[in-house]
Amino acid sequence: MRARRALWLVDAVLSTVDETVLPPLSRGLARLRARAARWWRRARLPAAVVVAAAAVTLLVVVIRPDQPAAPGTSPVWVGVREGDQVPVYLRLSAARLAALAAEDPDRVVYALVSFAHYLTPDEVAAAVAAASGVSAVTAHGRVPLPGRQTQLVTLTAIRLPEDLLISMAEVAETKEADAQSYADRARDEPAGPLRDIYESNAQVARAEADAYRQACACVYGLVVRGSVTALMGLAALPDVRAVDPAPDVADPRQAVFAPLLPEHVDRVTPPVDEALPTGG
Repeated sequence: MRARRALWLVDAVLSTVDETVLPPLSRGLARLRARAARWWRRARLPAAVVVAAAAVTLLVVVIRPDQPAAPGTSPVWVGVREGDQVPVYLRLSAARLAALAAEDPDRVVYALVSFAHYLTPDEVAAAVAAASGVSAVTAHGRVPLPGRQTQLVTLTAIRLPEDLLISMAEVAETKEADAQSYADRARDEPAGPLRDIYESNAQVARAEADAYRQACACVYGLVVRGSVTALMGLAALPDVRAVDPAPDVADPRQAVFAPLLPEHVDRVTPPVDEALPTGG
């Protein structure tokens, strides 16, 4: 069970690696692996697959030489970390935005938006449209299956809602393939805990595929860019829980964005999977 949470974080890292982890290779990957080991301790796959996922991360780095690494640096972290107290984060992010507004309200910066609940692509588009002067960059999504751990994904969100719809359709295809792969492994595995895990994974992947195919209410965070005044307007919208400015971020591909999940109320903790087989 320990490997489950490790793989869940690896999934999250892989989903943002193109825009966040690749440039600061020297320390960024090492620190993310350390966080994975501390954070997620349950997995839908055996430990060998976790190792394979890490290998995929390295492969992606090797085949993307067009983005130079920054030796001796690590990516800027924007958002929450495991164990953070949610009320404290909400107060601090609001205070950071207010301080920027008092200092230079016309300054244009990137910011991380955490939504109060999961939104559909149309609802995300409406929220951004309501905040004049704000443009979206990427979205953070997860299918909120009750009692199940699902993958964190990064979705393109420059054109809204079109980009979100296209990205969700692509994720749905990937999840459908994952479900078939898990089902095939379950069929070839003798009865026992590992077969139960494969079957559980196939069930979750099919549910994720169905949700994304229907343009689900799955978006819980958004990376945006706009003037501080415009971001203040965005923060006042009812669907918005927090707007965390990132004035030190010049390129969002060189930062890690970690928005709050809507279910994070008191403290940031990994979602619990109540249906994963526990044997073995």
